[in-house]
Amino acid sequence: MRLSLEIEISGESATVEERRGRELTIGRDPDCDFALPDIQAAGIASAFHAAFSVSEGTLQVSDLGSSNGTFCSGQRIRETQSIAVGESVELGRGGPVVRVREFSANETSGSSSGGAASSPVPTGTRTFVVAVAGIVLLAGGVWGGSLLNGEPQPAGHETGALSTVSAVEPSSSGTVELPSETAENVGKPVSGEAAVETTAPAQMASLDAVQQSVGCLGFRFDGELHGSETAWLVAPDRVVTSARVAGTLQRLRDFDAEQRIELVVIQLAEQPVAVREIRLHPQYDFDNPGTTDSLLHDVAVLTLEVPVSNVPACRLASPQAVAGISAGTTLRLIGFENPTVQTDLFDPLRILRQERPLTITGSELPSGGMTPVLKSSFSVTKGLAGAPVFDAQGQVTGLLTQRKSAGFVVPVSVILEMVKR
Repeated sequence: MRLSLEIEISGESATVEERRGRELTIGRDPDCDFALPDIQAAGIASAFHAAFSVSEGTLQVSDLGSSNGTFCSGQRIRETQSIAVGESVELGRGGPVVRVREFSANETSGSSSGGAASSPVPTGTRTFVVAVAGIVLLAGGVWGGSLLNGEPQPAGHETGALSTVSAVEPSSSGTVELPSETAENVGKPVSGEAAVETTAPAQMASLDAVQQSVGCLGFRFDGELHGSETAWLVAPDRVVTSARVAGTLQRLRDFDAEQRIELVVIQLAEQPVAVREIRLHPQYDFDNPGTTDSLLHDVAVLTLEVPVSNVPACRLASPQAVAGISAGTTLRLIGFENPTVQTDLFDPLRILRQERPLTITGSELPSGGMTPVLKSSFSVTKGLAGAPVFDAQGQVTGLLTQRKSAGFVVPVSVILEMVKR
């Protein structure tokens, strides 16, 4: 789409900006498509405050879990809402006012007629922009950081240390048994890879045994399941995912005064398991999600309401083994790739568990740090944030995070820090 916005901030002259993309974000973070100026008057807006998208040719606006809300015609947006040319949204009470000047659904020049959509957005539908370093970048637009609101990180919940990080035996009672299933669409090629010479070993261990250990983190709202990004089992009652994703969903749940939102880990076999507790890495910075330090600590551990049996936990590689990874090494990830754009409703026929190759291209070292985050040629799409990255032996060597659409790998040593807390 092509979108022209007039942005007015208290005490400042209105500015007009135009952008193109499938999903366009607005907020204080520089990674937003419409980045607000770094002035005090814009401070009421969140880092990733709202997003504009297209549904059936009509412009839609969604709040991205902001602290102060998004308002249209004086009403706070609870769902994705249609907006016409000439209408405005307010980013928090007394915050920046954004007026739609021009809109074209097909990215060509010209303005829309300004009519609102005739078909309403389904009840409970929420559009999520997710991915990992911004969290941000949709397949053709911006996913990832758009889910974030950029406000101070919520206090983590301390829990006891995990008893194991290796494969586990099924519990005899008090557990949920997930039905077995066959992985689909495994091994499809990834666009934009192979920028460096790869050094993949001649023989790689099969990941069939851990396919079921990878789920889709999301929530249940009014009886409907919504899928966000990827989470994976490290113990019968614990899963690991991106801190950015987990923190955003936690805020969404905390914002729900009626307590109609329940965070769950959705399996492709449609067996959701409720999340009881969320712990975010204390060094992850929601205000600066794209920094090297935040990428390195983009890890969260979630405790499940009921342990899961008959599904083996992913085995974590040793930090020493990861130290041998260099540019050109090919690893693999498993995640729930979500090709949908206008809705995050979980559709098991479309949101599929995928196995993808990932090639390491280098590393970045945070200032004053000793542990680097690994860079890759992998282009992250919606649903894959937080995915486990496996070595040739089928052990988890890291977790997928991102800066815009560029894929990075959080090393297993940082994951172990969180698992053992």
